[in-house]
Amino acid sequence: MRNLKSHLLKNAKRIKHFMRPLPASDKYLHHNVPYFSQWESPKLNKQILEKKISTDDDPRWEDSGALTKQEYNQWSWSGCGMACTKMILAKTSKVVPLVELGKNAPSMVAIKCP
Repeated sequence: MRNLKSHLLKNAKRIKHFMRPLPASDKYLHHNVPYFSQWESPKLNKQILEKKISTDDDPRWEDSGALTKQEYNQWSWSGCGMACTKMILAKTSKVVPLVELGKNAPSMVAIKCP
């Protein structure tokens, strides 16, 4: 057992310099990206995900561009990709409502997120 421990420590020291974190290139880092959730009230995310409240309880549901709470419910649960797209677009241009993004994405496949 001592030999194994000694062997592991010796080899760990030899390869330690290979395990250093590599510096991140600023070329691939994005700063000040605005956060948008697939739900309009980010403070309610946890409660919605844990099913403690429903999307009907989101007071900002109309900000999504949905015409009804039912439409908001459908898009909010399947719009995680649109929320990511919204963050990218907000960084480069204007904020586009989640439902509008979804309706204008012809290849959008509704996949229910967790």
